[in-house]
Amino acid sequence: MKKFLLYTVFLGSLILAGCSREDNSIVGPTTQNNSISEKPNWLKAAEAQGVKLLSLPPSTEQSLKKSSFVTKYVFYNRTSILSIRDFYKSNDRFVLILASLTIRPYSLNNSDWITMGFADDYLVSNVSLGPVDMNFGPDGTSFNKPALLNIIAQGLDLSNWSQDDDLKLACFNEDTQLWEVVPCQKIIFNVKTGFLQCVNGQLSHFSRYGFIK
Repeated sequence: MKKFLLYTVFLGSLILAGCSREDNSIVGPTTQNNSISEKPNWLKAAEAQGVKLLSLPPSTEQSLKKSSFVTKYVFYNRTSILSIRDFYKSNDRFVLILASLTIRPYSLNNSDWITMGFADDYLVSNVSLGPVDMNFGPDGTSFNKPALLNIIAQGLDLSNWSQDDDLKLACFNEDTQLWEVVPCQKIIFNVKTGFLQCVNGQLSHFSRYGFIK
C-alpha cells in the first residue's frame, strides 16, 4: 500500500494497497531504497502522459506532530471519517497537511478495516519527498457512493507552478496505466503562500491519488 499523493498538498498523490489491521505501512516496506532508475509504473505513466505531479517539501527535522496514516474499522451502515494531520519543518517553512476521507452509509457492502495514508515509497529527487499522493486499503475496495476526500495544506513549495495552472485531483488506473481525472467540487491553491485545498474529491475506489496539471 502506498501513501495522498496528497500531499498533495501537500501533499502528496495517493496509492492504495491491501493491508491488514496489524500492518502499519500503507506503502509497503519502508526499508527499500528506491532510486531514479527504478521508476514505478505510476511515475513512468505520468512522464509518458506529460503529467506533472505536485510534490511535498522535504522534512529538515524530526516531525513535531505527525500521523502519516490511520486505520479505522468502518461499519457499512454508518458515516465514518478517517483523518490525518501531518506537521513538520522544511528549511525555512512549516508544512501542515490535514486530510480526511468521509465514507457515507451503505457506500460499502460490508464493514471492514480501512486505511489511509500519505505515500513516501518513491523519492522523485533529493529536493522532494515525492508526489503528493495518498494510498488507501484494502486494495480493490470500491464504493457504491463515492467516498469524499478533503485536504488542506499550508507551507507547500509551489515555486515551479503558476497560478494559471489547472490543478486536478487524479488517480492512477492500474489497468490502463494512465492517470485519470477524478471529480472534485473544487481545488483552491495559492502559489505565493503555498496553500492548497481540495474540497470533496470523489473516490469511487481505492487507488493511488495525487494532484496533477
